[in-house]
Amino acid sequence: MIMAAQMNKLIARRFTLHYFAITLLFVLLFYSLDGFYFLGMCKMSHPIDEHVFRTLHFFDTDYAIKAKNCGYNHARYFISYFIVDLIFPLIYTAFFLSIIDIFKKKPLHKFLFILIIAGCLFDYMENGSVAVFLCMRNDGLAATVTFFTTIKSILFFINGIVGLGCLIWEYVKHRK
Repeated sequence: MIMAAQMNKLIARRFTLHYFAITLLFVLLFYSLDGFYFLGMCKMSHPIDEHVFRTLHFFDTDYAIKAKNCGYNHARYFISYFIVDLIFPLIYTAFFLSIIDIFKKKPLHKFLFILIIAGCLFDYMENGSVAVFLCMRNDGLAATVTFFTTIKSILFFINGIVGLGCLIWEYVKHRK
């Protein structure tokens, strides 16, 4: 019970702008790290976990295999991007949860809460599967990686659209 009360304080609406700013800083950090760990050899233009957003190709195991074998500097990935990508889901999850706080007393809140938490969990499953995949000699986890990447990306997109809709609704409601 105490943990839930503390969690509610952390995801309160008053922190939405703070979480948004931190989320943007993390996005900029990700883009600045791309050149450090992702070498982009073999005509690979982006990391595995950005593939769905950049191309709208879902479950693309061929790209994951090519990127693993000639796009990543594995050691640099683990000392840079991987560490940041372990923190980022917590940040954007807090951001999305603070936005849906406007529905706190409505049944829709529970559904949106589950959707946001599912997005975070799939992101962590993606992070773990990519880490293991990069360490493996074979490419056996490519389908798992692309599954988690696709589902995480779809959930992130849905949560982003819902969050934007909530912000617009709140803005319009207060303008009246």
